[in-house]
Parts: sequence; structure tokens; C-alpha cells
Amino acid sequence: MKTIELVSEKLYGFAEKFSDWFAFLLTGLLFVCGFFQTSYAVDMDSQTMAYRWDRLYLVIPLMVLVFFLGGLLVRWVMAKAERRYGIFRRIVLFWLFATGVLLILFVRSYPGADPQTVYTIAKQFAVSDYGAISEEGSYLSYYPHQVGLCLLTSWAIRFWNLLPVREEPYHFLKLINVLLMMLLTLLLSETVHRIWENVKADVILLLLLGTNLSLIFFSSFVYGEILSLTPFAGSLLCLVLFLGERVRWKRICEGAGTALCLALSIMTRKNSLILLIAVVIVLVFEGIRRRRPGLFALTAVVLAAGLGILPATQSWLEGKGGAKLESGVTPLSYLAMGMQEASRGPGWYNGFNFYTYQDCGLDAEAENELSRIAIDGRLDYFRSEPLEALHFYRKKFLSQWVDGTYASRQATWSTMSSRGPVVSSLYTGALAEVFVGWCDLWQDFLYLGAFLYWLARVRKTDGRLYSSISMIGVMGGFLFHMMWEANSRYIFPYSILLVPYAAMGLAEGKMLLADLVAGIQRILGKWQK
Repeated sequence: MKTIELVSEKLYGFAEKFSDWFAFLLTGLLFVCGFFQTSYAVDMDSQTMAYRWDRLYLVIPLMVLVFFLGGLLVRWVMAKAERRYGIFRRIVLFWLFATGVLLILFVRSYPGADPQTVYTIAKQFAVSDYGAISEEGSYLSYYPHQVGLCLLTSWAIRFWNLLPVREEPYHFLKLINVLLMMLLTLLLSETVHRIWENVKADVILLLLLGTNLSLIFFSSFVYGEILSLTPFAGSLLCLVLFLGERVRWKRICEGAGTALCLALSIMTRKNSLILLIAVVIVLVFEGIRRRRPGLFALTAVVLAAGLGILPATQSWLEGKGGAKLESGVTPLSYLAMGMQEASRGPGWYNGFNFYTYQDCGLDAEAENELSRIAIDGRLDYFRSEPLEALHFYRKKFLSQWVDGTYASRQATWSTMSSRGPVVSSLYTGALAEVFVGWCDLWQDFLYLGAFLYWLARVRKTDGRLYSSISMIGVMGGFLFHMMWEANSRYIFPYSILLVPYAAMGLAEGKMLLADLVAGIQRILGKWQK
């Protein structure tokens, strides 16, 4: 028995150390690159990504100023935390609601490109028109993974259609996003409090979320970002509660909540499978360490729900439409496209996956064969030109991870009506520079805080691998999007998952920096002797 306990502890310790060091190296890389460089879109029509070195003579004083002002606010809340924390949280939630509504009224963004197609199909589903399923060569024949998002959106539109109004439903969908953004904030703040029980970190998390312009702008983006991120935050909270619960019926409810919320997240955004993998990894290692059958049972339920939700949704819709959907654009074609040049940036969308599938007559096997040829060709080129390969992947990394706006302006660029001069300036005028600058500064604090947290963790693990779930998801997302199609918008969910670690890192940063200075002084003292 002792041997089993020793092996399980060793396995758990190895998993925790490995994830801690990977997270430390990744957040260190993100901070260094984000501090010195910025990637952003210059022109909203072409959306070509540009790169520039940060002007440190401006960035450093601004960081000091923001750190000082933010510190004053945090100290004010902490002075009477029992009363003021609740007030501050309500202020942040009201701010998110008010700014979200203002964006609906004045930014007036309209779903464009893929979001527009999904929105149109959802409107058809809302009136029981399932032609998008039966129509040959329809959008869902290419991208069947969008069925979940189309269905959920159609349910919201069905409700909207019952109301005595004639406005376009997408205004209502934005309002739902605003409410979900507020719920996301509550879920993350509760999760941070449950894991670390550090009120200062709770306050800093609210401050980071409340000043995140990308998050606020994405509330006007009628697509799956916030719609998938919020249920994942719910699953994370349910899992943290489950791991600490002793009452059986509560554990059953929290386990069911974990599986259900994860399934909803995957239903709206298939890339959430990366987060599912993170949850499963942690559940397996927690099960090995604690030797609780309930953890392995939950792992099975989570896997069944997460992997089964989209096939079940597709099967149900196929029954409604009376036809079978094609298998869709293949994963291999995305990998091939992720190795190619594109007008917006290396590895970004260039149409290869769509047009290859179309030219093959929607034949997945034929597309896979052409994708293999394309991949082999790029590998041969990279082997013959290693510096070009390094340059390609360096720019692919920068275009995604050091864009502090996370393409939130590009996502909300389309509009059906004219905008006022101030709002227009956020996209194409003088205020665009201010917007990009603030987002870049916010990202610097995000990466700095996360790096400080993981710097502390590699020095002393906390023995709770489940506190690393979100970070394991970020690490998976990093590896995935370095191979897959690139887009800084795809990185937005991972930036939100980093916020809890940034909050904790900034909360304990002063103590950590003091320890580092003391350590350096000890080393210098020994060297002098």
C-alpha cells in the first residue's frame, strides 16, 4: 500500500513540476516578447498584421503610473475589504454592463464573414427552416462543427421573435454577450477566491477584467468567444468545488455542472476541446493521487459529454433537415494552411482549406492527400531554408500572442450604418493608436503578473495541480495554434484564462521581488568573499 502511495505521489509531483516549469518558460517568453514588441492590424479592410518595437521610454513610465494608480485603488479597497470589496465588484459589473450597452448603441457592429453566415443559418433554424442541412454544398457541409453555435444562437433568436419588436436579433445577441461577460467575471472571481483565498488577488482580478478593452469589445462580436468562455469558467468553478466537497449529493451536482458546462463550451467552440484535455489531465492525476473512484467516474462523464455533444447535435439537426452533412474541411488541411503564407500574416487564413475541399468535390480523402503534398512541400522548403522557417514561426507567434487587441477591432469592424467620428476614430483614426497602446499596456501587466506567479510556483509548488487547469489549457492552446491556423482572435480566450494567475502574481509580486533581491544580494555577498 505504501508503495502505491509513493508511486502516486511521485507521478503527481512530476506532473505538477512539469506543468509549473512549462508555464514558467511560456509566461517568461510571453512577457519578454510582449514587453518589447507589439503586433496589430493597421488597416481594417486588409487586416494585415504589422509589427513594431515598443517605445520603452513611454511604456515604462506608463506602467509605473498605472501600477501606482492601480495600487492606490487596491489599497483603498483592502483598507476595509469586508465592505468595500462588494462595492467594488458591483462597480466593475456595472461598468462592464454600461460599456457593453454603449458599444451596442454606438459601435453598431454587424456580423460579418463567418459570423454572418452562422447568424443567417441561426435565423433560419429559429423559424424551423433546416435548409442549411439539406442544401448541397452549404456552409455546414464545409464546417459541420458550427452546428452547435448555430443551434444555440437560434434558441436565443426564437425567444427574441416572441417579443413585440422588429429590430434585428443580433442586437439581442450582443446584450446576451454583455450579461455573459458579467457572469464570466463573477465566475472567475469566485474561482480565484476558492483556490487562493487572497482578497488582494480578488480585487486585482476585477481590476484587470474591468480595464480589458478587448473583453468589452468582444461583447459586441456575435460569435462563439464569450459564449464558449463563460461556460468553461463555470465548469472550472464546479470542478474546484467538487474537489473540495465531502457531501455526496453536492459532489454529484458539482460533477454534473462540470460536465454540462464543458459540453456547452465545446458545443459553441470546438477549440474548447483543448480545455477539455486540460481538465481530463488534472482529473486523472488527482484520481491517481487521491485514489477516489468518483474522480475517474467524473473523467469518464466529462469525456463522454465533451466528445459527444457535437456529434449528437449534428445527428439531431440532420434528422430535422432530412439529410446527412458532409464530413467537412479536414484537420489536415488546417495544418497545411498553418504552414503557409497569407496576406494577413504567416499561417493565417488564406482559403487553402476551403478551396481545396471545394475543388475536391467535398471529398475528405482527396483533400487530405493534397494537404499532405502541401505539408511535405513546406517541410522541404523549411529544411532547405532554416532561417526562413525560424522567421515564419517567429512572426506567426508574434502576430497571435503580442497583439493586445486580440483582433477585437477587426471582429467588430463590420457595420450596417454609419458611426460617429469618435467611434470611427477607434478603428481608423487617432484613437486607434490610443486603443492599441492601452491594450498593449494591459497585456504587459497580464504577462508580467502571470510570469511572477509561475516564477513563485517553480520555487515552491502548492501541491494542487487543479489550480493549473487554465494554464494547462493555455499551454495546449499555444502548441495547437503554432501548428493550426493562426489568428490573434483565437488567443483571446487564453488571455482571459491567464488573468487569475496574473492577479495572484501581481498580488504577491512585491514579496516575490523582495525575495529575488535578497537572493541576488546573497549571491553577490558570497562572490565577494
